[in-house]
Amino acid sequence: MDKGKSLGFARVGGVAPAHAEGVRGPQRENEAEEGGVMEETHELVANLLVLLVGMHVTYLLLFKWPWVKFMLFVPKSKPLDEDSLKP
Repeated sequence: MDKGKSLGFARVGGVAPAHAEGVRGPQRENEAEEGGVMEETHELVANLLVLLVGMHVTYLLLFKWPWVKFMLFVPKSKPLDEDSLKP
């Protein structure tokens, strides 16, 4: 209704100059190194977590199939009666 004014999209100039430049450079000399260590640590933890989740899902699929069916709301299969097999 206000053509984007409340969200700040109404400017005709496009992207603000601060955002058009890209990522700011480090303000201190060792800030880039600190960020690099934190990024590597974050990536390592994320990859280990993905591996752990994958191992958990594999374990469930291989050894706990009835629980998997229960968690996915698959109805229980009914055993066949001998009477239902006769013509």
